Amino acid sequence: MKKPRRRRSLTVRVGLALPGALALLLAGALPAVACSVCFGDPESPQAQGMNSAILFLMGVIGSVLAAFASMFVYWVARSRRVTAADHQGIGL
Repeated sequence: MKKPRRRRSLTVRVGLALPGALALLLAGALPAVACSVCFGDPESPQAQGMNSAILFLMGVIGSVLAAFASMFVYWVARSRRVTAADHQGIGL
């Protein structure tokens, strides 16, 4: 009678395949090419557009972070108002 073959666990199979996958990625890697700001003319329209896009995205991120901070400040102030009203016996 034939013995059933034992399957390897998923982590063992991934662990065995990982070095081969890494070797394939390294063998097929292309050299990095610098962008126009680092390599070319910093006054080109492409570089100026990229700089404008970076500044715009920094403004978006800053405004979202400021909105979160103001929300937390509002929550703290509201919590203090509700606590003060509870201590004075006033229902809000």
